[in-house]
Amino acid sequence: MSESLTELEQSILDNVEQYGCHLNGVFDPDGKEPDFCYSTGFTSSVDQPEVIMFGLELTLMQTLLNDTLELCRQGFDITDNAQTDELIDGYSCVFRRVLPEWITPEFWGSAIWYNCNHLRRGLDHAVQLVWPDESNRFPWEEGVSDGYVDAQPALYEPRLAA
Repeated sequence: MSESLTELEQSILDNVEQYGCHLNGVFDPDGKEPDFCYSTGFTSSVDQPEVIMFGLELTLMQTLLNDTLELCRQGFDITDNAQTDELIDGYSCVFRRVLPEWITPEFWGSAIWYNCNHLRRGLDHAVQLVWPDESNRFPWEEGVSDGYVDAQPALYEPRLAA
């Protein structure tokens, strides 16, 4: 390969090859925005969309995304509104299709790089893994607390005009 890779880029390629994905944990040091974690490599290793989730502790989100990869290896198909109770004991999680307007470097930097530079195509399909509140309600359901809504930006809904 004539193009030299950065240490991060080589790490992404190595992790996708060895483990099936590379996970990026992102946090706001000021605590104003929720932490999030996203995958790179689901598109090539399990022929599924990349996955993002918000609002939990970073190592927990990494575990949940690794568990999602394993579910896909066992035949789980990530589609819009696909639901599973295999990730968090006693709770269901839902996958929601991320709208194209949210597939930006702000949320998907490494995944966009991987798809464009390694797979030679854009990242055009992604999903958000959404977790429920203590009463098994999701952010779009009536009665869910504002904290759960704020912790999980809705990348499956259009951006609000500023």
